[in-house]
Amino acid sequence: MGSISLKWKYVIATLLILLFIIGLFSLYNLKYQEKIIRDDDKERVKLITEIIKNGLITIMLEGRGKDFQKFLESLVAED
Repeated sequence: MGSISLKWKYVIATLLILLFIIGLFSLYNLKYQEKIIRDDDKERVKLITEIIKNGLITIMLEGRGKDFQKFLESLVAED
């Protein structure tokens, strides 16, 4: 009565294999999703940088040097 039948050994082995495979696929999916999020963040940073750059160019072209200077001072003050 203390020994496990062959049927239960197969069931346990199959469950362990399935759990291992599911774990591997979950880990792969997690890494893939992290990469997608990181790439999306980089793209958003590029877009925000471009918006700021274009805004500053517009300010300079319109001759609003004081506004540009205030903007730069606010950036330096945040550091």
